[in-house]
Order: sequence, then structure tokens, then C-alpha cells
Amino acid sequence: MKITILSASTGGGHMSAANAIKDYLLSEGVIAEVVDALEYISPILNKTITEVYEYIALKQPKLWKMMYSSSNNKTVNRLVVGINSLISKKLLPLIEKSQPDLIISTHPFTTEMVSNLKTSDAVKLPLVCVMTDYAPHRTWTSPGVDAYVVANSDMVASMEDMGINPNIVYPFGIPVDDSFYVKPDKKEILEELSLDPSLPTILIMAGTQGLANIDKIYFELQSIDLDFQIIIITGKNQKLYERVKSISEGRPHLRRRLKILANISKYIPKLKNIKFKVKFKKSRATNMTKTKKTKVVYFTKEVEKYMYASDLIITKPGGLTVSEALACGLPMVLFNAIPGQEEENANFLVSNNMAVRLENDPSKTIKSLLGNPKKLSSMKDFCEKFDKSDSLKNILCLIHKLTAKEKVFNKLVRDKIPQIIENQGNTCEFKVLKDEEMNHYLSLKLIEECTEVVEAKTQESKKIEELADVLEVIKTMCSYMGVKFEEIEEKCKLKRKSRGGFENKIFLEKVWFHNKIN
Repeated sequence: MKITILSASTGGGHMSAANAIKDYLLSEGVIAEVVDALEYISPILNKTITEVYEYIALKQPKLWKMMYSSSNNKTVNRLVVGINSLISKKLLPLIEKSQPDLIISTHPFTTEMVSNLKTSDAVKLPLVCVMTDYAPHRTWTSPGVDAYVVANSDMVASMEDMGINPNIVYPFGIPVDDSFYVKPDKKEILEELSLDPSLPTILIMAGTQGLANIDKIYFELQSIDLDFQIIIITGKNQKLYERVKSISEGRPHLRRRLKILANISKYIPKLKNIKFKVKFKKSRATNMTKTKKTKVVYFTKEVEKYMYASDLIITKPGGLTVSEALACGLPMVLFNAIPGQEEENANFLVSNNMAVRLENDPSKTIKSLLGNPKKLSSMKDFCEKFDKSDSLKNILCLIHKLTAKEKVFNKLVRDKIPQIIENQGNTCEFKVLKDEEMNHYLSLKLIEECTEVVEAKTQESKKIEELADVLEVIKTMCSYMGVKFEEIEEKCKLKRKSRGGFENKIFLEKVWFHNKIN
């Protein structure tokens, strides 16, 4: 079996989900590939869309919220679909070359592209849409989708309201890599990171690209008069990493001075070498000589390790990040939600007691949680109860269901056959016969097994197997007739005695009837 997984790099979560599915399928012996569809169609188009998305979502949140809301309108969504259809055909060479048995999409763009190809009969493959947010949006829905995998059961009814058949919506959860479900020893991880296993640990994440201004949050946490330690992952943002390091080393004033002088040098190049004396407004942490014990991490591919080492995470509510935190049973403090999908993610998590929002004063929010172990423990319990550890396994079963080739048998089989079929990763449909039906189908089964003995020809082992089947059917027929098998054996002996057996290989050719023969 071969699966093509299509996604796009607008937001890291879509590709992360795609790669988690790919890695699991490969481990199960399924051939799978992930393709960035926009990059495949046009690297320039991909770069443009990605940069525009990041600019609007992060720099113009009100505009993004308006776009998100309007595209959820049925009429406006048709316009988006129309634009998307113009580039859909560019995916055909990829699909024709790969020849997959099924396509999975983890992005609205690619879902719509494949749907367009299916509705025009250019592609006739099953399409599974894996949604990477905690609330549905119309841009994810398309007529060519055969199955939707969604984050939670609440989404099933919401999608039905959008006109989607609830029977094709599966609340398996957003797929994350299996490593997030392997619970390591927390004490060992903290010791490996040179952190104190006896202290509460807070993880602060800036995302893959380090786009969040987490240095400000980190700076504010220094004023909390409780003993805890911090892990802070800055992502692929060297400047952010350096700013956080300066704070962790007790030099927050240096961070501010460097930023101001850099701006002055940028706009007044001739003053580059002039020394400036800059007065800074005093804050609670300006004169600090000691910061909380901190592990500063640049971009890492071992996020699960740092999550399992922590008691609380401060993060943006991106679909994949919060799914990974939930897999680790890690309570969340959410900040800087992008209007639209991330706001809806945050609403779901907060309403289900798995997260809280970061208030204007970060230190107040964190202190209230660390000072209330019962509240933190309750949040952790809710995170752990939201168990989606079978998500990837369920997706594979769904793939088997959608790609299965149906074969009709309509015959009596041995009792363990359905279980054997299931163990082989297949599915079957069967019923239990009534007694009167059983007698009829036993007779047909005897004919079937006797035929298979004949067709086995000279293969001795095969003949023995088929003869055993014949004998099994005869024994079962005896049971349903209320006759003991020993009676059949006795009758066999009597016939042998009166008429002989078949040892002499006698082949009767002709008979001329002069007298009546018994």
C-alpha cells in the first residue's frame, strides 16, 4: 500500500502532523511520503503565501480575524474555492507519478485541491482530511473528502451544522509523533539538564521560528517570590536566544540598551560609533542580581523531552503544540493567540480546564497556579483524560477501511475466521445462522470441501488438509442431526463388511441387467 500525504508550510503544525502520520505508517510497513504541495507547485508561490500569512496573522491580527470570519461564510468560501481550483491541476503529475492508494491532506489548501480533482473525475482516490485545529472552519470542508479526522468529539455536531455527514467525521485527535506518548523518567531528564528535580519546572516555548516575544514574559517571571526553575525554547531565532540569555545571566538592562542603540544605528548610520548614555525606567527586575534557574534552548527536535521535564507550559495555542502538550499531560498557560483558529483552540482548552489564559501581568497568572497545587493537579488530570494516544493507529485502520477491496463470500466458515481476518488488519461482516439455516449451509459446505479435495489433485499435504475439512463438516452435521459420530463409524464398518471397501481399485464400466440387482 502507498499513501501520499499533502500539506503546506503555512504554520508549522500542518507539516508536523503530516510527518507524524508518515513516520507511523512507515513503521507499520506502509509506503508513505509527505509533499509540501505549494512548494511542489511553485516555490515562489509558497514563499509568498507563507510570508503573507505570517505578516497578516502576526502583524495585522484584526485583518486576519476579519479574513478568518469572512472565509467561514458560505458565499465567500466559494470564492476561495474558485481561486484554489485554478492551481489544482498542477498536482496531477505528482499524483500520477506516485500512484498512491489513498491521499491524506493536513492543510485546507491541499484538501480543496484534491477535492477539485476528484469532482472533475481527474482523480478517483479516497481522500482523508486531517484537521489540525480544535474547532471546524468551512475552508477545511470539501465535497470530495471521504473522511475527516478531527481533534475532538464536539466538532462532529459542528461539522454536521456545516452540512457534513457525521458518519464520515472521526474524532481521533490531532496526530502527534509517538514519542510524545512514551513517558520517560522525569527525574532523570531534569538531572540530565542540570536542573533540580525537587523544584517546579515551567517550560516557555516561542514556536519553531521563535516568532513570539517570550523574553518579555520570562523577564516578568523573575519577580515572582516563589522557588521554581525555567526551561525556555527560543526556536530558530538567534536574536531572541541572545536576549533571553542576557536576562538569564542577570543583564536585562543590556538587552534594552542594545536594542535602542541598534535602532539608532539603523536610522542614523553616521552616528554608529557615537557613544550614547541612555536612561532606563526602573522596573521590578532592572536591578536584579539573580534570576531563576534557567535552561535556555535554541531550536530542538526533542520537544517531548522538555515537556515531560515540566509541570507547566507557557505557549501560543497552535494546534500541534497544544496536542503535544496534551499527549504529555502538561497543563498550559496560553498567550498571543492568533485571532481565529488559535482563539478557538484556546477557548476549547480553557473551557475543558486544560489551560488558562495569560493575563496582562504574567507573574500574577503563574504565581496563582504555582501557589495552587490542587488547581494545577486538576488541570493535569483533565489533560491526561483527553487521551488521543490511539490517533495514528485509528488513522491506519481508517486507511485500511477506505482502501479495502470488497469480496463477497456468503458461505459458512470456521468459528475463528473473523478474528483471523481482524488480526490481519482487515475487516469483515458476518452473521450467526439459525439452526434451520445451518443445516442447509452445512450441506453446501460439504459439497464445497469435497470439491476442494478433488481440486487438490496430487498435492498430498493439500489433500490431507481438505480431507480434514470434510471430516470436520461431517462431525458438525452429525451434531446438528442428533447423531453420534461413532454411529457413522459403525455404519461404515457394516458397509465395508457387506460391500467391501475400495482397496482393490475396482472401476465399474458396464452392467447388462438380466436380473434385479440390490
